[in-house]
Amino acid sequence: MRKLFTLLSCLLIIRCGEKKKLNDNLPVLLAGGGFKHTGYLAFDKKKNYPLSNLYVSLLQSLGVEASSFRSGTGAMRGIDLA
Repeated sequence: MRKLFTLLSCLLIIRCGEKKKLNDNLPVLLAGGGFKHTGYLAFDKKKNYPLSNLYVSLLQSLGVEASSFRSGTGAMRGIDLA
């Protein structure tokens, strides 16, 4: 039997800052879901991935065959399934 923490994904996105820049460089917390959690991941502010790439990774972890989601270009690099 798989542990509950490997079956459950918790995604927390915090919007902060000025109204005109609400969607730039959001702090995101992902817990559980059977991912190899390696700690803190920082991405380049100029060449950042779209947040939709994280959604693609979450869909793939649930067994959904998704290669894109809205503006996403594929799965997020840096978070792999355990």
